[in-house]
Amino acid sequence: MRRGSVAARRFRAVTRVSDLSAVKVSATIPERYFARISPGQTVEVTTPSYPDESFTGRVTVRAPEIDMQTRSFEIRAVIDNPDGRLAGGMFAGSRLVRHCLQ
Repeated sequence: MRRGSVAARRFRAVTRVSDLSAVKVSATIPERYFARISPGQTVEVTTPSYPDESFTGRVTVRAPEIDMQTRSFEIRAVIDNPDGRLAGGMFAGSRLVRHCLQ
């Protein structure tokens, strides 16, 4: 082997490093709500693991197109998770908050 060359080796992952201080959530929304949803909107998420609690976050992305087969579009949101109770891959239900009266 020459100086500066790289030896290719196969490595097997021993562990996965994850930052769960905030979790990303994806949801599919029916087309009829496309004009009513925008980044910054509040989203509430519930999980079977914590059935009596909801977790609040903000929409970060609204897909720019409608899926032609499902007539729906995807949104993404970020939810703060300082205590680490939410984990990647969890099943969750989501609800968008459209109006807030004070």
